[in-house]
Amino acid sequence: ERLGGPSYYARGQLALMRQQELLADLFGAGARLVPGSGAPNPWIVPGDGLHDELTLWVSAGVPPEEALRAATFGAASVLGFADKSGSIGKGKLGDLILVSGDPRVDISSLRRPEFVLLRGKVLTKAELEEDVQELKLRQSERRAAAAEELVVPELELPEGEVLVRSVVQTDAYGGRIGMVRYAI
Repeated sequence: ERLGGPSYYARGQLALMRQQELLADLFGAGARLVPGSGAPNPWIVPGDGLHDELTLWVSAGVPPEEALRAATFGAASVLGFADKSGSIGKGKLGDLILVSGDPRVDISSLRRPEFVLLRGKVLTKAELEEDVQELKLRQSERRAAAAEELVVPELELPEGEVLVRSVVQTDAYGGRIGMVRYAI
């Protein structure tokens, strides 16, 4: 079934439930976990994707403070940058976010930034909102481009016998996202 139908939605809900059960089990077993944003993807706005991921982690039973730690220090540790980022400390990169509320208690407070200090520049709430709107517009343009029909021309083959000729198609989000023609 294509994107949006009742059985498609039901299968997605079941998959999400199972992923959350697995996440809870892995967290409970002490596995090293790192959340992600899903970017780049024209259907997921960077930033929002990470906030959504952290919200899902908390709904799966991961305490907000642990989800926040995994997204900051945990991610920096896995990437080998814990000595430079992921926590506040002397000599570390100083990118910071000030939010309304305490994300250690309510992870959704990350969605309410008052300002961000990024690479030494302060971005106000108004500037952040403007940047987000521009990003959403670019994402919308990318979604529109991704929805256009994908056309891969027939192969021009040299003289000789063709043993195999085929097309490989990749589908995601209810539509074709890639196609390759080949011949041997």
